[in-house]
Amino acid sequence: MFQSEPEIFQLFFCFYQFSKWQTREEVDAKLQNIMVNICKNAASAAKEYGMEDNLAAGANIAGFLKVANAMMAHGVV
Repeated sequence: MFQSEPEIFQLFFCFYQFSKWQTREEVDAKLQNIMVNICKNAASAAKEYGMEDNLAAGANIAGFLKVANAMMAHGVV
């Protein structure tokens, strides 16, 4: 399902953050929210760039844009 390294990193980081929460239900709810947002971002990026039915391409585009925007915000580009 995950096609880009930023998404995988985000998921691992979230698992680390989950260790700070107390209940399984809280962890499940937050993970569900993260997964829904990843899918929405992938679908939105795919649609915006003319690949509406391609979630893999959308995930790659969304991941690239996230990294590119972060680099610009830090003055790297």
